[in-house]
Amino acid sequence: MYANELDGFLFASTAQGSISGVEIFGNVRSGVNGSGTQTIVAEDNWWGSPDGPGGIGPGTGDAVLGNVDYEVLIGDGWLADGSEFGYFNAGPNSSVGSLPAPVVVSGIPTTEWGTGANRSALYDLDQVSLDYSALATDQRYDLFVNYYNADNTSSIGGNTQHLSTSVGDIANSQRSASGLHRFVLPLSTYSDGNLQINIVRDNGYRAVLQQLWLVGRAAGDDVAPVVGITQPAADDHLSGSVFEVQGTVTDSSAIAGVEVGVDDGNGISWRPVSALNNDGSWSYQWSLPNDGSYTLHGRATDSEGNSSLLGAGIAVTVNNDAAAAVMELVASDTVADNGSSIDLLWTLSADDGAGADDVESYQVERRTIGEANFINVGSVLAGNSSFVDSSAVDTVAYEYRVITRDLAANESSSAIYGPIVSLDNLGGGDTQAPEDVTGLSTTVGNQSVALNWTRSADTQLDLVDQLLSISTDGGSSWGSDISLGKLVANNLQSGLTNGQSYRFRLRVQDSTGNISVGVQTADVVPSATASTSVSGTIGSDTIWETGVYFVTGNLTINAGATLTINPGVIVKLASGIGITINGDLVAVGAPGNEIIFTSYRDDSVGGNTNGGATDESGAPGDWYRLLFNSGVNAAVSRLTNVDMRYGGSSGASASIYLNTGVGVPITDSSIRFSGANGLHVRGSAQITGNTIEDSTNAGIYSNNNASVFSGNTLRRNQNGLYIDFGNPTISDNRLQDNNNYGLYDQRASITKVPTGNTITGNGVAARVTFAGLPGMNDGNLISANTRNQIEFYGNTLNRNLELAADVVYYQVSGTATINTGINVQLSPGLVWKFANNAGLTINGALGAFGESSNKIYFTSYRDDSVGGDSNGNGPSVGQAGDWRNLQFNDSVVDSLTSLDYVEVRYGGSSTAGIYLNRANVDITNSVIRDNANQGVYLQASYPLIENNTIRNNASSGVYLNSGSGQPQILNNQFIDNATYGIYSRFDMRPIIDGNTVTGSSSWGVYFFSGYNVPVLQNNTLTGNGYPMIVPASSLPNAADNNLLVPNRYNVIGIRGNTRSTDLQLSVLSGGGESLSVYHLYSASWTQATGTTLTLDPGIKLKVSGNLRLTIQGTLSAVGTATDRIVLTSFLDDSAGGDTNNNGSANYPSSGNWQGIYFDGAPDNVSVLDYVDLRYAGNGSSSGQAALYSNNTDLTISNSVISQS
Repeated sequence: MYANELDGFLFASTAQGSISGVEIFGNVRSGVNGSGTQTIVAEDNWWGSPDGPGGIGPGTGDAVLGNVDYEVLIGDGWLADGSEFGYFNAGPNSSVGSLPAPVVVSGIPTTEWGTGANRSALYDLDQVSLDYSALATDQRYDLFVNYYNADNTSSIGGNTQHLSTSVGDIANSQRSASGLHRFVLPLSTYSDGNLQINIVRDNGYRAVLQQLWLVGRAAGDDVAPVVGITQPAADDHLSGSVFEVQGTVTDSSAIAGVEVGVDDGNGISWRPVSALNNDGSWSYQWSLPNDGSYTLHGRATDSEGNSSLLGAGIAVTVNNDAAAAVMELVASDTVADNGSSIDLLWTLSADDGAGADDVESYQVERRTIGEANFINVGSVLAGNSSFVDSSAVDTVAYEYRVITRDLAANESSSAIYGPIVSLDNLGGGDTQAPEDVTGLSTTVGNQSVALNWTRSADTQLDLVDQLLSISTDGGSSWGSDISLGKLVANNLQSGLTNGQSYRFRLRVQDSTGNISVGVQTADVVPSATASTSVSGTIGSDTIWETGVYFVTGNLTINAGATLTINPGVIVKLASGIGITINGDLVAVGAPGNEIIFTSYRDDSVGGNTNGGATDESGAPGDWYRLLFNSGVNAAVSRLTNVDMRYGGSSGASASIYLNTGVGVPITDSSIRFSGANGLHVRGSAQITGNTIEDSTNAGIYSNNNASVFSGNTLRRNQNGLYIDFGNPTISDNRLQDNNNYGLYDQRASITKVPTGNTITGNGVAARVTFAGLPGMNDGNLISANTRNQIEFYGNTLNRNLELAADVVYYQVSGTATINTGINVQLSPGLVWKFANNAGLTINGALGAFGESSNKIYFTSYRDDSVGGDSNGNGPSVGQAGDWRNLQFNDSVVDSLTSLDYVEVRYGGSSTAGIYLNRANVDITNSVIRDNANQGVYLQASYPLIENNTIRNNASSGVYLNSGSGQPQILNNQFIDNATYGIYSRFDMRPIIDGNTVTGSSSWGVYFFSGYNVPVLQNNTLTGNGYPMIVPASSLPNAADNNLLVPNRYNVIGIRGNTRSTDLQLSVLSGGGESLSVYHLYSASWTQATGTTLTLDPGIKLKVSGNLRLTIQGTLSAVGTATDRIVLTSFLDDSAGGDTNNNGSANYPSSGNWQGIYFDGAPDNVSVLDYVDLRYAGNGSSSGQAALYSNNTDLTISNSVISQS
């Protein structure tokens, strides 16, 4: 009977029983609790220690409580030997038991959830670690752990943690961080006698441990289970949404659990199997993750704690994306055969030997023209790009397609080719060549000529090739035929000689060998300055293959048409002219052979196209833009290795404009010298690897999309990347030397965190949102910007964040909220500035730990003294109320949240600079100054406020409101706060010790109510309007070491209540002044039975109307003839001056206050000697006399009682 939270056995009421031969140990409250009326006999038991039970017993073992007889047998009555155990109570770091106590390697003690053994804890942000030594290596141990974690982390998935040792994780140990859990330790975890136990945080703020039992048990099976995965096989490709992993496990002991581990390259994540059957077979329903490579592991643990080895695992690929389809499928009648055969050729899938490299085979399918369904006629393995269909029937017209099948059985289809027929080319008697091509035309370029034509009608369906030949003598002789294949309708001849005349002939050939007469071009001459003028519309697929294309008028690519521009082509555009793409534009250049879009005046490429002045250069905004409209197919259109220059004329918005919903990828290109933005993106596009520079406006202007901006260089623009709504991915870019911002979020829409970017040399580094604020671990390099700051809008943060001090953080608007479950850590030296009415609300945790020489600053956007001129308005200083406050709410994790060596300035437009709302957040070693309203406001909050300087706040330094707890206000400097140093309203009970309060216009310390609070000690309250007004129960004696003089009005205010300790009111002095006046406010004062109130000579106790002083103990008021004691009305200016500060000499009427009332006080001990009692009596009955004694004998001498 062991490891129970309370009692091992509890016998209540009339329950009876006897216990013998039982091991009873490691129970938290008692081993046996006989709380009832019957005597419980507990003989011959092991209590966990040879000296017997504890509690009412004589030993140190488990306690016995109540009616328990543990000494029944001859001798000691208990067993002297039994199971070894060790119990560790983590909170107080205490251990009992026969096993060695652990050493705490990491873990911070806390009692925030209670002081009981199941509530006090050790915690750590990463892992709690314990080290055991001198364990028996041949002994088996059970491990029990108890967790309790009350952190509210529901918004991020709750608190979970697992156990690990020096040899790895303990199987099946990931658990919710609450509850009692049992594990069996494998022998390997303490093979050298040393055991390391780590409680590792998986989710939540921190790892926690309350209790741990290590219990020896009998030796057993030491052989690990054998676990295997039978499905999938190694190197399998898996597809679908869920895959059933299957396997087996065998062991001589019972199986405690089987887990499947999934390794995505970042470590193994273990999950329990879905089903474990009696025959040892098991299965796990794996919800397939994103496509990629994974390794599957199996791990089993038996009831003896033995765990199987991981082994190498099973490597698999999740593959739900079909391989790319083949391209350029062509079918032809087999040449020079006797029929029944058709040859097929294609270009391999882009994933065959490249890309995903996952093609398994190509399935060839055929159908007869007019039929709906295809049939499979054969297949070839990956790497093959041809097939011969030998099952064709001559003269029957067919259509073909090729299905690419990948290793996961995903399929993609090629375009359909047809019609095509097979023919008998040997005995068929065909002597007629196919019809010639038509529309053969040329485009002359620099050392090149592009040819375009319309393919042959091929009415006999037997064309197999197109033959091109070239003449340099006007057609008198021809070079060798160049085979072009049967599909192409264009060809580029390059490497020609500029100035040489060329003629081109194109003929066609069929499967029998018949060749047509052919068609010829006119003679054409390549030239270094050759150009082709274009404008108007492109209504069919067109290729710009070579040379310079001069766009003289606006050009539109119609829907359904594709313009393809080949590498090396130069496109020049006239003034204000643009290209509108309603169909598709494919401009794919090559490194060193880019496609260039440039100004008509740019003579640096393509020569002097416009016939203007020699060696002209372009200027920003010379031409309009490329406009991609909604008809564009983003799977077809693309710009790669393109050089875009001098676009962006008036009204264009950008050199390249992707309209709403258009996601054309732009990669590895450059956009330069735009008269507007370089690129305007309104659809979600892949924008990667580009250089965009020297734009008049932004390098990239992104509007309302989820694009990927990655690996780009944006430099020397007005802004680098400008986000006008939307939430794009921003990674690995270089944002450099832009005039304004490197990165700018205009509408507070970015919540994805920018990662891996270099932001340098800009006017301002970046503006984002709090949700998307990059931290220390996000890989961004931000340096050498004119204002090296990250600006951000306030919104809700839902991830843990660490902020470095190498940039300034400027919150430009709104409330930044640290959500419940979120932990933010600030580095020493960090500067956080707030714009007008901005503020920070903490619902999770905020660790602001500065250093004495490197404080953390929370301040105004106008405060140039730290972080420089953040708002760019020239020299300025902050003003009280420039920003709202730091607000800590009830859900804050107090133990993880602290303000240490911070400075909070110029806030307080709402409530205070720091507002604690039911949050016990310690504030230490800090400066809170120049805030509107209060410096610190405590709403039912009880923190430690120690060693701070709190100054120049517009109301109180610290304002305490509501709640019955006890904040500690220790050793602070309160300087020049406008009204009060410390103001306590209602029932707070603060400890106020060691503080200096000066410069408050009203009271240094002010209690609104007369609750019992600790006596003020060791404080200096000088230079204020008044020193203090406190409850009578809290009035300090001289021994309490407070300095209370001088102040403007040397009067101590008293809130009447019951004083239960002795008190001496003395004449105080300091700074050449004295204080002899005490003023009783708001409620009557009772000096309790058994206590003495002493009034020293010269004391003036003034009392507000209708109040009295009640003595139940002793009053000693002994003045002298020259230094009388005066008890009078607060309106009596003749004693102690103008106490009520109404500026005129007052003389109250008789009976202005009630008087002194002795109520059953002890006889013959109270003395009034040389006392003046004035203006009391407030009425005519005996109970309302100036001095009324009820059952009390006292001495009155040399005194005057008047104006009653």
